[in-house]
Amino acid sequence: MGLFKPAWMNKNKDKAIHAVEKITQEEMLFNVVSKAKDGSVRMAAVRKLSDQGWPEKVKLLVDVIEYDSEWEVRREVVKKLRSLTFSDGTNFSPLSHGHMKAWQVYIDSFGGALKKVAKHDLKWEVRLEAMKGVSDRAVLKDIKKNDASAEVRQEASRKLSIQDALVEKAINSAEPNERRLIVRDLYDQELLEYIARQTVYPDTRKEVVDKLTDQTVLADFAKNDSEPSVRKAAVKQLSTLILIAKHESGEVKRNVYECFSDLLIFSDIAKNDSDKDVRCEAVKPLSDQAVLSDIAKNDESFNVRVAAVKNLADHALIADIAMNDIHRYVQVIAVLQLSDQAMLFDIAKNNSYWEAQEAALGRITDQEMLSQLDTVRRSVENSRRSSNAYSHYKDADDLW
Repeated sequence: MGLFKPAWMNKNKDKAIHAVEKITQEEMLFNVVSKAKDGSVRMAAVRKLSDQGWPEKVKLLVDVIEYDSEWEVRREVVKKLRSLTFSDGTNFSPLSHGHMKAWQVYIDSFGGALKKVAKHDLKWEVRLEAMKGVSDRAVLKDIKKNDASAEVRQEASRKLSIQDALVEKAINSAEPNERRLIVRDLYDQELLEYIARQTVYPDTRKEVVDKLTDQTVLADFAKNDSEPSVRKAAVKQLSTLILIAKHESGEVKRNVYECFSDLLIFSDIAKNDSDKDVRCEAVKPLSDQAVLSDIAKNDESFNVRVAAVKNLADHALIADIAMNDIHRYVQVIAVLQLSDQAMLFDIAKNNSYWEAQEAALGRITDQEMLSQLDTVRRSVENSRRSSNAYSHYKDADDLW
């Protein structure tokens, strides 16, 4: 380290803490947390950490809880962990969390840190602090029965009683806003599933489905719920979990993505659900070209066909749809997926819908081709002047 030591390593505790309070870089603060010999200095560094959360920061805090020898430091870290907020403004604490989604994956992959501390830390004060962030009924029941501390057992009992009352209201309250607020602040997956299966209110089931992370449970709601809005929400949540998995690595990816090694459930729903909005949502994550081709050509809803066209890779098929679909909106979307100049020329010259012709003209860059289509362009311009149905679109997303 050389002749000069950081000020936070000063043997005088007060001077070391004063030095920590001047540090603003998170990386340096974590360095203090991991290396300072005095527990008071480490606690000062933990308190100085920002409340902005991200996955690696959560992991580092979990490591401190597991390995720091002083219980006061561990308790301070638990407080910090529970206070973290993320990019959507939500909080890490399970009982006060809104729509977590991706963060549930991280919590699971870190082994349920708060639950582990609440059950196994040697100091009852640390266990009590950790339990404030635990809503898992099995864990709370175990603590209520077996914890050596009367204070901890009493808190577990209190939390269970509160949960029972909240769950009953979430299931049966005649006030939609009351049900919504209760579900918003619940986090435990078992409780949420129980509410969704017991309540007769579709709006509550949808609120719950938006927070579920168990793929099997979501698949059940996606296929079998009686309310289309709930089925659609379940399909969307499944798609979200896949998207998360595709952008992660290691255990996080394996834990989620292995559950979707095949996407048959989306194919099944996309082809067979009775509601067009549910089918449309199920089409969005599909990549199976045979399934997409079938849907793009045969689904009775033009919105579902559009969703399928946007995922097609076969340009010849897309061109065929651009010429022959019975709905001009689908034709336009198909045109906007194409870049082949010969295909676009054929559509601009021969399509019976001026909207598709206009879309094709807008994507042709070959000046010789455009000069051959001058008559078509004038005809399209005349049609546009007499109709406000479409504007001049260049991007498919403009129509979606």
